Amino acid sequence: MSPLATDLKIYLPVYNVAAWAKSFEIPRDVKIVAADNASSDGTADILEKRGIEVIRHQTNIGRVENWEFCLRHFLASQSCWIKLHMAGDTLSPNTYQIWSSAVNSAPSARFIVTDWDICENGHTRPARRVDGYSFVSPLESLRRFAEKGNWVGPPLNVLIHRDLIQDGFDLGNLPFVADMQLFVHCASKTPTLLAPGVIGCFNVSERRFHQAHCNDLESRCQDAIVRYKASKIYRDLSKDEVVFRHLISEIDKEIGKVSIIKNFSTPEESIEQLQILNPIPTSFLIKVIAKRIRSKILKFRNRY
Repeated sequence: MSPLATDLKIYLPVYNVAAWAKSFEIPRDVKIVAADNASSDGTADILEKRGIEVIRHQTNIGRVENWEFCLRHFLASQSCWIKLHMAGDTLSPNTYQIWSSAVNSAPSARFIVTDWDICENGHTRPARRVDGYSFVSPLESLRRFAEKGNWVGPPLNVLIHRDLIQDGFDLGNLPFVADMQLFVHCASKTPTLLAPGVIGCFNVSERRFHQAHCNDLESRCQDAIVRYKASKIYRDLSKDEVVFRHLISEIDKEIGKVSIIKNFSTPEESIEQLQILNPIPTSFLIKVIAKRIRSKILKFRNRY
């Protein structure tokens, strides 16, 4: 087994995905650990029979909580790199080569983002392509998060070094953007290495949680909250009030939440209020933006 393989672990947080577990293409030369969230359809047994280490939760601990479990389990190991891989997605046959080339090209890299595809309605299209290896600075990464949302992509194409999370990490309590919140944390601490090579495919139809909530107003609000936070981290690191206020203003225009700012004297005060209300941020935002769907937020749960 190669040196990189001994330093890399792929974690599969899974719940009732027996069909995918049977067909998932297992890459060579890497260690895979599945965290089964009390599946009732035999998912754990299938993965175990295929040679994957499975940790079985006795009860469903929640979608984001299972991600957090994976991260903490990884930190308790001796491995240096982690990749979270969500059920439904596929990995390219040359996954290992893409990883090893990226790590070898920039040994100092701690946060690596590769190319990936999107599969939807039977069609595959490129999600991102880069010509070669290049770094994106923490400030530029934060600015992109504030302007575009999750510009990095899904966990599918992301490698995280333990250095970025061993002193703590925060997935937040917003289920639709937990990955984005983790990526903001990582990208704010180190340059992001963009690496060529299509590592896999994000299968839209197989991603149940994404399908259920990608167009929800609640999810848009969650996305806006993390973009606000990225803007604030940008301000804290750069001390650039002008850019910070511009980023906040653009988010307000895009999401239509100008009324939030009107409730407070400054954008900073609005940010602080969003952070204070983080345990119930979506309820707060929905109340401000669209009272007509207030009842919907009460039904929003960690369903998968």
